[in-house]
Amino acid sequence: LKLSANNFFSCFADLSYAALSGQLFHKDINFGFDVPTSALGIDSKILNPRNNWPDKAAYDKSAKQLKKLFADNFKQYLPHLDAETKACAIV
Repeated sequence: LKLSANNFFSCFADLSYAALSGQLFHKDINFGFDVPTSALGIDSKILNPRNNWPDKAAYDKSAKQLKKLFADNFKQYLPHLDAETKACAIV
């Protein structure tokens, strides 16, 4: 069975919604997005990347560096964005 990209993403979105419906979330301290604490059919250990690093300090350092890379890259787009989008930015 071959799915078009639109059909694939629709199926993925439906499955994601079903797996996450009614689940609890926590806010990622580095990037600010909501992270599910559990999802149907998914091992909860993989939902928080920090929990998969044996060295939590190394994870924190890498996450901080990645956040800086995102912020530095995003700054070039700020002059072209509306206020609502800017409010969501990591800068």
